[in-house]
Amino acid sequence: MEREIHQPVDMCLKNGRLNEAAVGWSRFPMHKANLKGWGRRKRFDYWCVVSPEMILAFSISDTDYKAATSMFFLDRTTQTETTASSMDWFRSNPTSRAR
Repeated sequence: MEREIHQPVDMCLKNGRLNEAAVGWSRFPMHKANLKGWGRRKRFDYWCVVSPEMILAFSISDTDYKAATSMFFLDRTTQTETTASSMDWFRSNPTSRAR
C-alpha cells in the first residue's frame, strides 16, 4: 500500500530524478512539479468515484506542450457508459510570450 503524503514535497531531486519522498498519494495537492525548463514539467490528476449506482473517473494532465482531459461515466444499473476527452497540443512556450 502506498503511503499518504501530508506535507508539500518536490516531485524531483535537483538532478531531475524522482524524489522517493514524493512516492505516494495525498488527499489534497501536496506534490510540487519542480523541474525547470519548458516541456519537462508533468502534472496529472486522476479521480475515480465508485458507488453501487455509478462509476465516475476523470483525469486532467498538463505536460507543458500538451494538455488533456478525459472523463468516463458508467451507470451501473443500465450498464450505459459515457466518455469524453479533449487534447490541446503544442501550446506556446510561456517563456517566449511577450510580457
